[in-house]
Formats: sequence, C-alpha cells, structure tokens
Amino acid sequence: MAMPGNHVAPIQGAKVFTCPDCKVCTTHTWHGVDLPYIPHASSKAKFPKGWQWSVCDHCRSATLWSHEGKVVYPLLSGGPEPNPDMPQAVMNIYNEARAVRNLSARSCCTLLRLAVQDLIDELEPASGSIYEKIGRLVERGLDPTIQKAMDSLRIVGNESAHASSISLDADAEMIPALFDMLNLTVWHILSRPRHVDQFFASLPEGARNAIQRRDTTQ
Repeated sequence: MAMPGNHVAPIQGAKVFTCPDCKVCTTHTWHGVDLPYIPHASSKAKFPKGWQWSVCDHCRSATLWSHEGKVVYPLLSGGPEPNPDMPQAVMNIYNEARAVRNLSARSCCTLLRLAVQDLIDELEPASGSIYEKIGRLVERGLDPTIQKAMDSLRIVGNESAHASSISLDADAEMIPALFDMLNLTVWHILSRPRHVDQFFASLPEGARNAIQRRDTTQ
C-alpha cells in the first residue's frame, strides 16, 4: 500500500520503505542478482554474494543494493529538503551537499560550510573572514543559538577538509544535524520574520497605524 505522506529510509531487506525514485513509501519486492558470466570479459565475472534488486510496487522502478547493504543505483539524496526561503545560491550548494552525502561525508560537510558562508555573506557583505562576520552579526543582536549553529557549520566544515579529531564516519548523527542547523538558521533569520510580517500586514490598517504612532512617540 502506498503512503505518500510518510518517509521511511531504505534498508536492505525491508518490505516497506520510501522508493528512491518515486519518493512514495510503499512495499517492495526483492530479487537476487545472479550474473554468472559477462560475454567478452577476460574471465567469468560475478557480483559478490548478497547483491540484490528491490522493485517498487508503486512505480516498478528498481533499486540496486550492494552486498554491504548500500544503495548503488539510483544515487540517494542524503539530507532533508532545503527551507523554501533559502536564497537560491545557498540552496544550490545545499542540494549539492545532499547529492554527495552518501558518497563523501567530507565533501558534504565542506559544501554545507560553503553554503552557510554564502548566507552569512548576504547578511554581512563587508569584507572579512566568516569567523569575523559571525562576530559582527553577534554585535548586531544575532540570536546566540543561531550563532552556535553558524559556528558549528563553520568548524565542522573546516575540520572535514583536514585530518582532525572529528570523525564523520563514526558519528552518524553529525551530518543530519548539520543539514538541520542550516535549515534552522534560514528559518530563524528569513522565514520567521516573513511569516510574522505577512500576518501583521493582514491586521486592520487603523490598528497598524495606532501601533506606529505609539512606537514613534516613545
């Protein structure tokens, strides 16, 4: 049974999960991979034992699984959808990080660091390092929680490009948290004010004018 509103991560051998192709949570049928001979190959070539196909019962697309339980085809996006209020340039980098998440944790973290830098550059266009710009945003009243999110993305992104004490492979929760922190930062800085402003603009004009007079006379 298809369940469009749910998301279940694909796991080898599972009966129900979200199809990597049609994105519908539904049942899958499993088949073994048995290719004992490839013509014109220099020797008889075989897939390692344990390779499988799963076929989506909703769209009939096939997913190829390795003997290690990893999806080989199609490539999986490895992070949540970007906040729709994310600036387009930042969103492009964010989606690039999603695309490589399951191929290279190091590249993913480096791209997320670049994405938050692009966001910070829009908020603080003056020259300076990302470290200095976050400091200037703090001086202008940046929420301490968002400062920590920005610095976390900065630090992990920097460390991922070099040998460091941060183990991306050992900490399975780190990269999902980085995606969440970037989305949270965009929500706090861009989405929340927009939603409040839109609602406030829907209030009666007389009430809004009275508030403006109150605040300009104090």
